[in-house]
Amino acid sequence: VPALLGHASVAYAAEGDWRRAADCAYRAGRAYAGDGRSTQAVNWLHTARRLIGGRAEGADLLAAVVSIEQELAAREAAAARP
Repeated sequence: VPALLGHASVAYAAEGDWRRAADCAYRAGRAYAGDGRSTQAVNWLHTARRLIGGRAEGADLLAAVVSIEQELAAREAAAARP
């Protein structure tokens, strides 16, 4: 499912629909994070950030992206502890 969301994000971006592209990228990132695939999750979350840019109407989605990024960073920090 995450790969399909990623493909949808790319397709929406090609059509110029940044909102749907960013939403799909966020959902792909969230799904990869849920599967424990942090690298893919971070890549898609960064894509969502890039698509949102500085648009005020993307603030809610950006907050969701930041939340998942923080969760991933906390997981990584916990895994690095002896």
